[in-house]
Amino acid sequence: MPDSRYARRTQRISPVAQQIREHLTTATRPDKLVFEDLPGACGIPPITPRAPFAEEELTRFITALREGFAELHHCYDELLVDLTRSIGQAFGIDGTRSHVRLRLAERAEAIRDWVADPALKSFILRVADRSFDDLLWLESVVALLTQKPPSGWRDDDRAKFEVSLTNMARLFAHIERLAFSGPPAQAE
Repeated sequence: MPDSRYARRTQRISPVAQQIREHLTTATRPDKLVFEDLPGACGIPPITPRAPFAEEELTRFITALREGFAELHHCYDELLVDLTRSIGQAFGIDGTRSHVRLRLAERAEAIRDWVADPALKSFILRVADRSFDDLLWLESVVALLTQKPPSGWRDDDRAKFEVSLTNMARLFAHIERLAFSGPPAQAE
């Protein structure tokens, strides 16, 4: 099982993957795990030494087990893809994580001097930070918005992220409008 705390907690995976995870994390007897629990999680009857086991059932078992492991392995990566998409949508930027990051950083740098709000200032500094690779950048931005790294999220943290992101994007857009409308004209 992958080392992501998120994969150990999320319910945003299939029931089969949830059962596989449950059995892997609570197993005390390897023989019971392999011959009873995992087949049961995959919808297969227990494997017994004397009972015939049809090749079709074995194929179904292996396929379901592989798919469950793949879900567990990829669920965090899929979360990060979704978070990138959400950030892009909130700021009207389509594209890859690198593109979203680059465009958002450019926009943040353009309004940096206009920002007084401490939360927005922190956000702008974070999105403009070029010291991280794209993955660490995304995790850092998300952690700033939610006060919790996404690897440690529970499913309800996603809603908190969306609310925080929406509020930050709204404030960001407001400052952009102010910054690009220019100073008021001086009366002569």
